[in-house]
Amino acid sequence: MIIPDGYEIKGKFGSRGYRRGAFIFIGALITFVLFRVFVNMTDLVEFLRKVNSPSMLTILGIGLLLFAYMHTFVHEKIHQLCYRRFGSKTNLQMRSLMPNVTLSIGDGCIRNKAIIVALSPLVVLEIAGLVACPFVTGGFLLLIIFFLSENVGLAIQDLALSVWLRKYPRSYYFGFDGKDSVIWGPQR
Repeated sequence: MIIPDGYEIKGKFGSRGYRRGAFIFIGALITFVLFRVFVNMTDLVEFLRKVNSPSMLTILGIGLLLFAYMHTFVHEKIHQLCYRRFGSKTNLQMRSLMPNVTLSIGDGCIRNKAIIVALSPLVVLEIAGLVACPFVTGGFLLLIIFFLSENVGLAIQDLALSVWLRKYPRSYYFGFDGKDSVIWGPQR
């Protein structure tokens, strides 16, 4: 949906620099804490004892990094599908070696729909992970718990964006100016 004539930028939600770094740090911390809370550490130690060679640990580490990357890709694709469902054009780009979805410059989404889009990966992926939990055991359960923890960590910036968007009236549009996420409102 194209931003209507007579609208101007009323606020910016910067995603670069210290703010992005803070969100990544908070997300990683939440991922670690949730993983630690929900995983019995004796099970984790037993699992790692079975994988006792350095080469196997390296393969496990690379596998977890690839898993995290694919999870981020799916997270961003859910954003993209929701934006497209609401009639907005999007771009999937690589930012800091990770996929990131932005709206096309000059294109926007009404504020309430932008909040739905921001929260959709959290809701969809958490439900999918929780539904899978009763059906898996052992190492796969650890992977599901890691997935659920990482999903909450990934959604920290989305949650902050949703709270920020709630400050503005429903008639405002959410968009992207080439650098930051912005909110468009009627000119005075």
